[in-house]
Amino acid sequence: MSPPIFSSHLDARGVLQVQMDTPGSEVNIFSARAAEELIEVMAAVDPDVTRAVVFKSAKARSFINGAQLMLASAVQSPESIFEMTALLRRAYASVKRCPVPTIALVTGSCYGCGVEFSLNCDFRVATDSPDATFYMTEIADYLNTPAFGSTQRLPPMMGLERGLGFLLWGHRLWGKRALEHRLIDALLPLDGIEEALDALIDQILSDQRRPHAPQAESAERIAQVTEATRALIARLPDAYHRIYTRCLDLMVHAAKRGTHPPTEDDFRRELAAAGETLVETQAQSARSFLYLRQVAERVHVRRLPRRQPLELTLKRGVDAHADTFFDELSARPLRDIRYRISGGADAAEYPLSLHLSSTTDADESGAPTPLLLKIHGGAPPTSLPDDGVFHLRRPLPGLTLEACERALPGTGTRPLLEVRLPSGFERAPGHLFEWLDACGFAVIFSRARDTFLSDRFLLATLAPALASLRAGLSAADVHATLRHIGMVPSPVLSARQSFAPEALNSALRPHLPDTWEGPADQHLRDLLGDLPSASGAPSPRLSAAMHLNLLATILTARESGELAHPTVADVIARELLGYPVGRTSLCEHLTPGRVSAMLEQVDPRLLPTAHITLAQAFAEQTRAFYV
Repeated sequence: MSPPIFSSHLDARGVLQVQMDTPGSEVNIFSARAAEELIEVMAAVDPDVTRAVVFKSAKARSFINGAQLMLASAVQSPESIFEMTALLRRAYASVKRCPVPTIALVTGSCYGCGVEFSLNCDFRVATDSPDATFYMTEIADYLNTPAFGSTQRLPPMMGLERGLGFLLWGHRLWGKRALEHRLIDALLPLDGIEEALDALIDQILSDQRRPHAPQAESAERIAQVTEATRALIARLPDAYHRIYTRCLDLMVHAAKRGTHPPTEDDFRRELAAAGETLVETQAQSARSFLYLRQVAERVHVRRLPRRQPLELTLKRGVDAHADTFFDELSARPLRDIRYRISGGADAAEYPLSLHLSSTTDADESGAPTPLLLKIHGGAPPTSLPDDGVFHLRRPLPGLTLEACERALPGTGTRPLLEVRLPSGFERAPGHLFEWLDACGFAVIFSRARDTFLSDRFLLATLAPALASLRAGLSAADVHATLRHIGMVPSPVLSARQSFAPEALNSALRPHLPDTWEGPADQHLRDLLGDLPSASGAPSPRLSAAMHLNLLATILTARESGELAHPTVADVIARELLGYPVGRTSLCEHLTPGRVSAMLEQVDPRLLPTAHITLAQAFAEQTRAFYV
């Protein structure tokens, strides 16, 4: 018999400490068994004995990471969602109806249904760290409407605009932003969590602190936010419009309700929408991408180690990119991670080093201590040395972690960070991945040689767009094509924020058609310039050229051994190019049959002849990436 998921004890002050720990899992999952146990725990709460209830997690990096995938597999028809969610809704309701104050103590990631669980508590408190990030996965990751009340509870709590940013656009909230957005009631310092929590509980028990009261917004303000949001939805793929609009309508209804609490009918409308979207094909495709991402992570990191004490050391003034990287990460405090500036600048070529305090590396990668890090910012580098150093590349150096957390329209993507492994490393150091992932990066490892894989993916997307401009397409047509493919945020707009046109000119050359002559400066200025005021028309030929250019990039990197597995390419495409999860992934979409159809559509003036030849060979061998 497996151990219980929930354990509880009543402390001397009469505070019931309820701890969640899903056996055999890195994260806490709110399963049917968890729901049954919680209902039993809450039924035993006696207000004559218990003065408050605190919910916490035994897992360092997870509060609750949802129940969405299990729910999705159980729902076979829209109507069945009412029966399939009944037990979990009873469990959440048992918390909401608790006769004493309830407090969610969030020290690890709180995703999806975990957020909705916390909304049933009277108070939410969190540590001031990205470790305690709140993120609604339902729409951004899975393309389905939430099922446990968030569309009705968030707008009165946070305001409609901020609620839409969090739920609809996949903004990740932690620390001061979570507090400013009224998602949490208090921040706790990383040092002295228990002492700060005890002081907060004293305030609650003495009635000195009350939960956030719901907000009422004016009809004019609600109309303004609604109109602006509909304009953002129009920039998404057509297939996404229905689910995003449905969710918007639910949240607008909640905002118009003002300070009045949601009714059972309000929750049933949300649940009905969730049932309809859960069974749609694009939602099923989106859920599959999660498994591809997990495979990509395990290609180079066999298992995620426990956080080990780390120290990132910088010799300031040696490298401006290293200074910027250090400053950005040191502003995102993590448990057991220290940032230190060492002595004055000297001639050191690599001013960043990561020191592992423990002598035992939990993932057995054999990584030395310290690790030397080289940050590559600016224009795409064209020559990577093999020097035993971990070379890190942000292919969109202008996209900061904070900017990504505020993207409009957003689809839950994170800034991509490629780590080129030194030769001799069979696997990546797990502690390096865990640290960078916790900071907020989408981390991939490669064995790139002369140029980073992520740069090649971006350039392989931009090059056909440039060639299409030369062939007579308008910039508006290019943007319409990217939207039709579903690339949100647009890689063109992201590149515009990171590069001047001249920075990309030489790097683009290998990706341009053989017939291209002269510089690409003018076409780059047209492509990366201001958004066209007129709307364009999607070009099937350009879409085919972009896909075939990316296919050739994947095939050549696989052949050279620089790309360990197709799932790594899928993560690059998702996080860097905004490739839509409604198609599952880039490699899943690039089947031999679809590639054959693209070859019939493509304009050979838009990509190199060698790339067409590679695509023809791929189509003829009739073997997909995932079989």
